[in-house]
Amino acid sequence: MSLRFRRRLLDHVRHSSYTPRRVLELMQDLGVVEADKDEFQGTLTELNAEKLLETSPSGLVQLPSLAGRAEILGTFRKHAKGFGFVNPTDLVREGELILSDTKWLVLDEG
Repeated sequence: MSLRFRRRLLDHVRHSSYTPRRVLELMQDLGVVEADKDEFQGTLTELNAEKLLETSPSGLVQLPSLAGRAEILGTFRKHAKGFGFVNPTDLVREGELILSDTKWLVLDEG
């Protein structure tokens, strides 16, 4: 497992101003030289396999989406007006979720 680019890549993609980029653009953004391209792409492949990042069919690297997930693990905060927020444990494209009071079907406090 390559750790050299892991933290830099995750921090970059998780930044609030990040927009999905192709691999070569990410390499430029992070100052990765051509000699390190294989190691960088290997790190990207590992992060995709761990579902910490997602590469779209068009080659754009981004945080994974919540779409298609049966469960979401995170911290729930209830608002006094009846709705709530879930901050997912794993960072996702959609960020924090807002739930109306009718969406609270299963909440596990364990």
